[in-house]
Amino acid sequence: MIISAMKNDIAAAAVGALTALPQAIAFGLIAFSPLGPDWAGAGIAAGVGTATLAGVLGGVLASHPLLSFGPAAVTAVVYAVSIQTALERGHSVEQALLLACLGVVIAGLGMAVAGLLRLGRAISYIPLPVLAGFICSSAMLVLFNSLPFALGLPGQTAWEILVGGWRHIALWPLLVGGVTVVGTLIARGRFKPIPAVLPGLIAGWGVYMVGTSAFGLPHGPEVGTINLAVLRELPVLLTRGSGLREVWQDVDIALFSGLSIGLLSAFLTVLSAGALELYSGDRARPNRDLCSHGIINCLVGVFGLLPGGGMMSRSQALFSAGARTRTANVYASLVLLFLVLALAPLLSALPMWALAAMLMVIAVQTFDVTTLRKVKAIFLRSVPYPRVYASDVSVTFVVIFTALALDLIVAVGVGICLSVVLFVLGMGRDPVRRVYSADRISSKVQRPAFQVETLQREGYRIAVVELHGALFFAACARLEATIAGLRSKGVDFLIFDFRHLTSIDSTGCALVRRLCNSLAESGGKLMLSRVEPERRTDPRKRRQHDGVTGNEYRVHHSSLRWIWLNLEANGVIDVVGPESVFDDTSTALARAEAMLLARLGKSGVPGRRGIIASSAMLRNMTRPQILTLRRYCRKIWFRPGECVFKQGDGADSAYFLVLGGMEVLIDIPSSKRKRRVSSLVEGTLFAEMALLDGGRRSATVQATRRSCCFEIGADEYERLQAEMPELAFCLMKNLGLELSNRLRLANNMISELEQ
Repeated sequence: MIISAMKNDIAAAAVGALTALPQAIAFGLIAFSPLGPDWAGAGIAAGVGTATLAGVLGGVLASHPLLSFGPAAVTAVVYAVSIQTALERGHSVEQALLLACLGVVIAGLGMAVAGLLRLGRAISYIPLPVLAGFICSSAMLVLFNSLPFALGLPGQTAWEILVGGWRHIALWPLLVGGVTVVGTLIARGRFKPIPAVLPGLIAGWGVYMVGTSAFGLPHGPEVGTINLAVLRELPVLLTRGSGLREVWQDVDIALFSGLSIGLLSAFLTVLSAGALELYSGDRARPNRDLCSHGIINCLVGVFGLLPGGGMMSRSQALFSAGARTRTANVYASLVLLFLVLALAPLLSALPMWALAAMLMVIAVQTFDVTTLRKVKAIFLRSVPYPRVYASDVSVTFVVIFTALALDLIVAVGVGICLSVVLFVLGMGRDPVRRVYSADRISSKVQRPAFQVETLQREGYRIAVVELHGALFFAACARLEATIAGLRSKGVDFLIFDFRHLTSIDSTGCALVRRLCNSLAESGGKLMLSRVEPERRTDPRKRRQHDGVTGNEYRVHHSSLRWIWLNLEANGVIDVVGPESVFDDTSTALARAEAMLLARLGKSGVPGRRGIIASSAMLRNMTRPQILTLRRYCRKIWFRPGECVFKQGDGADSAYFLVLGGMEVLIDIPSSKRKRRVSSLVEGTLFAEMALLDGGRRSATVQATRRSCCFEIGADEYERLQAEMPELAFCLMKNLGLELSNRLRLANNMISELEQ
């Protein structure tokens, strides 16, 4: 088993080494490009040194056995930018390298600290449009810097070539670079274990060798001697660390490059770890990988090598080739070192024209594909609403233009600031999810007919405002405008439904207080619903869980109810009043209905006789008929908590509530709990379906206080039909009208809720 795994790892190591070789060469050239062609060999040596030394350490320290560490294009660009900035400020090459290496060490320390603080998942919070813009701008910088070498005009910039220098382009370097590009495109996807740029580079080098040796074409700039011994001169922090005092005034170069390299390396590491976890099924630990890769970056910075991060291309190549243990990374690094030592004479003869073309291909392949697709969709209008891509594309383009005009590090800061502004504007959308009034949707309280008619006529004075999203400073103006419109229509009672609200800040709390006071001055009332109170006033109690089980344990360990805490801390609960904060909207709506009925003098009728006389079930009946009907009914008293009937019982009688109150409960499936669906007040007829179908009870009715009901059984109703058919017909007609009104109200509520 062990021998078989070792054979697979050794075989896969060759594939991994071939994958890493062109990347190490390319990224080394990118990192040292500000120093000129004379430093090309040193750049390649630094790239190979990072891929080998850091590859071995990464294979040993990574949480996933196949997670590789190596140089990356974006980190190489930042490294090159730091060198270029130092040179532009008048520093020598050694001082520029000193600042660049110091930035790598700072990046490694930041990654290690982030891993220790368990911030591995937080790296993903960096806005993707900013990362896409950084990647695209890095690719464009590599493309623009490589273009003059590929065209044989190393002394000019890409802009100078574009405005007039193109007249001096020689065909010979253009041919070598073109063959390299075409060879890469042809080889793409044909040799899966081998990256396509390697056959393309070989094709360009072959054309160059044939042209110079067989046809006498002129030699161009070449890589020159690749001597890995130059790596002993790169550790400037060890050999010339005392020179930091001379460059201390420009330490901001190291700080900003360290911040950028650290963020990018951390993102590459976490992204590679997560992708490899999905790819292989083995669990990865991003915090451990951040620590290990941070230590590696500190070491490569001390030894003057290139910064890097997670290398997904190499990891994926190893896994596809059959590697399963962490020794595969070690073998791949050793094979890469052997290839460089063995092919050093050939690599030294590589033309810079072909290498520049290879860098251009890599730069084009580095472009963020998702951003390109979004831009294409916007211009071709291939999506119904291109606006959904506009914010992401605008952030990406701002980062690109800022990077090209100013600096990569500045571009990242500008992109993050712009993303925050767009996020605030986006979150500042209308916080009102829906508004409805009590004349369309009523509470779960079944009221007498005269109160129902009153609420249908005057219920517009009660409005329920469902809030969603975040109620913060950018959204308060829209909510205030909505409330002003409701007040102008005569709304006096306002209910804020917080069910879909995710957060509220101090500005939102101030708005709620102001609205509450304004309504109170005009005789109205503001109520809050769907706000769960936070009763754990001492946060230390959340940690005292020894011996706590069941529901108490869940209460102790459930997440804090931050909306309640914000409302309480900002004085909203005190202003609104705890009695005006409800667990559900129906209860709040019932309270508002009762307050409105009391204001209109329709809160009730005096005495039991008045309740009976005003009942819709006795409509158009004379007093003698009512007295006759009374003889067929039975008066029953219920104690608080006593059930009139239970769900599932046989339905053999209907009830008329003349005193007290009832609540209707239904059983929750797979649970012993019950849910209240409505409340019954004096003057309400319930369980009337027993007179029609005699089926099973669909709910449980329970007295909430001492109550009195008149009961008419199915047998008594049949006797009434036989003895007093006219009275039975009138009763059934009134029952049909009552059911029709309830159905009409239910239809109105359904149509309102579906809007």
